[in-house]
Amino acid sequence: MRKYCLVLLVLPLLASAETVLEPDHPAIEYARSEFARLWQAVTDKLAPAVTIGLGADKRVRDDGYLLRAKDGRLSIVAKRPRGCLYGVYDWFHRFAGARWYLPGAEGEKLPKNPSLAVTDCEIVDNPAFAYRDFNLVASYAMHDTIEWMVRNRLQPPVGKVRQALSYLRPGMARYDYRRYDTVESVGGHIFSSLLDDRLFAEHPEYFAEVNGKRIPQKNEKHRWQAQPCATNPKGLRLMGEAVAKMVTERPGVERLTILNNDCGGWCECAECTRRFGTSEADRYWNLANTLSACAKKANPDVMVDIHGYQTFQGPPKTVKPSADADVNICVHHRCYVHAIGDETCPYNERYRRIMRRWRGLVRGTLGTYEYTNCLPGWGFLPIEKVVYDDINWYHDLGCTKYIDEVLPLDGISQ
Repeated sequence: MRKYCLVLLVLPLLASAETVLEPDHPAIEYARSEFARLWQAVTDKLAPAVTIGLGADKRVRDDGYLLRAKDGRLSIVAKRPRGCLYGVYDWFHRFAGARWYLPGAEGEKLPKNPSLAVTDCEIVDNPAFAYRDFNLVASYAMHDTIEWMVRNRLQPPVGKVRQALSYLRPGMARYDYRRYDTVESVGGHIFSSLLDDRLFAEHPEYFAEVNGKRIPQKNEKHRWQAQPCATNPKGLRLMGEAVAKMVTERPGVERLTILNNDCGGWCECAECTRRFGTSEADRYWNLANTLSACAKKANPDVMVDIHGYQTFQGPPKTVKPSADADVNICVHHRCYVHAIGDETCPYNERYRRIMRRWRGLVRGTLGTYEYTNCLPGWGFLPIEKVVYDDINWYHDLGCTKYIDEVLPLDGISQ
């Protein structure tokens, strides 16, 4: 059976002569400086001339790149600036044996080779998964992990990159966070940030009715306790206006994540009960569809990732998700002793069923959100083969996103 790596897809060698633009972008400048650093580390010599920039080669997709060398002259051409950086690391991976096993200097392996030379090649490398991320949850200042992710062609959360700059190590120079050109994303557990609890006193009808009583989304200790009402038109309009602002107030937003307040407390008012019965999935998707439509209207290019979470991992019963919805399924409580596609594991059959149903339901992108950080104990947990098999199963299903929630090896974790 054919196997796939996480980010690699090599296409046949084809000639192309597209114009290469070398704009002044921090990621392209960083790609050039990294090429010079790595070449000198491997050869103890100054790097040869290399062209690194953007081009319009139609074979290059997403943040893929073209490696082309002829008569000792190397060009690394990408569609996006971060593709240039990925191309530099891949060239040294392929032709110099470079590896980045672990975050930090001790994890970078650069075999010495004074005779390293640029040999003729033409390679197009596109990611098998357009989005490849580790959510470095509740962690700060993990500069080494961020570098490690980029060198292995992953996409560190841009918010974590900006945040890390507030925690510079002694002697570490401040850098422009744009040098990684990583995905600009917004959102998360956002319902309470879209509907201000200060409105509760005057408009309790915007909020959930739980056990016969309207309650705000957060309690007196500022902890989540409920969701917004899923049917109140004025409350939904306010949330839609807020999410439209969220995806437009910062330039370059590529991705919006929609998740509920991280708790229960779904509305039991007469209208929600009449329309949705007891289904939390239908309440969630009525809210999510509304927010997605408002976000797409304000920013047509944004990917709206609606997460299947908690009690609504599977599709809703009555509310029809938007056909072009981008969906991520949070597979908490799955078995990690076995790969997701291992038919000998009856426990994971539920998750295989859920993923297949979603694949047949939506035209948009489909992805997974893993929780390997929730495995029990602190001992040796050898799941590399499971993750490898998972990635292949997801790819065969047609998934284009893979996210795992992990703690970094460096930095500060809370």
